[in-house]
Amino acid sequence: EGQDIFEEVLEMLSYLTYYGTGISERLWALWPQIEAAVNEWAVDYWENILVPLDNYISKDTERFLSCAAPDYRTSLFGMVRGALTGEGYGERDVVPAAKLLEVVLQNCRGRVDAWVGPYLQLAVGKLQSATNRTLKDTLVLVVANALYYNATLALGVLAQMGCVGSFFSAWFAAIFATKKSGKPKHFRRQHDKKVCVLGLVSLLAVPEEALPAEVKAGLPQVQAGVMRLLLALKEQQAEAEELAKEEDDEEDDEEEEDGDIEDEEEDDDEVIRAARRGARDLLGDGDSEGEDSDDEFTDDEEVHTPIDPVDPYVFFADALSGLQQHMPARYQQLLSACDAGTQAALAGMMAYAAELRSKPQKETG
Repeated sequence: EGQDIFEEVLEMLSYLTYYGTGISERLWALWPQIEAAVNEWAVDYWENILVPLDNYISKDTERFLSCAAPDYRTSLFGMVRGALTGEGYGERDVVPAAKLLEVVLQNCRGRVDAWVGPYLQLAVGKLQSATNRTLKDTLVLVVANALYYNATLALGVLAQMGCVGSFFSAWFAAIFATKKSGKPKHFRRQHDKKVCVLGLVSLLAVPEEALPAEVKAGLPQVQAGVMRLLLALKEQQAEAEELAKEEDDEEDDEEEEDGDIEDEEEDDDEVIRAARRGARDLLGDGDSEGEDSDDEFTDDEEVHTPIDPVDPYVFFADALSGLQQHMPARYQQLLSACDAGTQAALAGMMAYAAELRSKPQKETG
């Protein structure tokens, strides 16, 4: 019952939970109904479900964390686990479910320690059988978010699972994989690269006693992966800025031709477009496996996340400065593993971070 209008209800709920001044009891009362639908028949609607659930968590984090009846944390995990472990679900269809784990780890940083283990077990477990590129990237990003959330805690869970070496090998292989055009094959959005950087950089300051042997030996590779991601991100940001400038110029030309014609219908259309952009950007690019498309140019700026104020270049530079001061032996290990070209690139990245730090802070994708 109601299946025929479920998509429209979710779209309206997305507007109400995002644009409203707060999330009312009546709106929160819809959560259990969404859960029931997901568990019974609505797995094909995850793309529509992601945005309102994200809004619940990000706009009313205290309610999400503190309410015991219903227990939203357990409810959410049950829905995501059902999507990722259930039989007969298309891998692309459940990508939005996995993205909800990122939403929780970013919005509830330091407050959901008990869920880090279950999240990682679910994500890494699914990663072992996943074949869809978008889903695999999303599951890796769950681990990256967990490392940024608490690297020591996340590494402990991965060590208990016995998958430290295999996971990081797969991650680095994905970071360095390229398409025919030479562009990255994985982590194509700016947001994805940034999350990878935050997760990897968080490893650098993990205390010696908490660092698994595989990671300890691979720290130079961690640094190389970070450099690779940051250089690709810098290039992508420059291309996106140029594209935005061209689009602005085109819009200015169109406005001059069309005049200032506005009406209520156009305003309504803009609200609808904004909400749909939000859904598209949360989901990332479509699954273009094997295609050399420009799907990395999704509108990252349309979606705001708790990591927006964190500049990845500055985060990396600060981590290296911290190592130099507090862990000089580890800092030397990283430096000695760099050839002359890498050291020059590293110096350039540090200078770029210093330049960014001196500028007025702005949101980054």
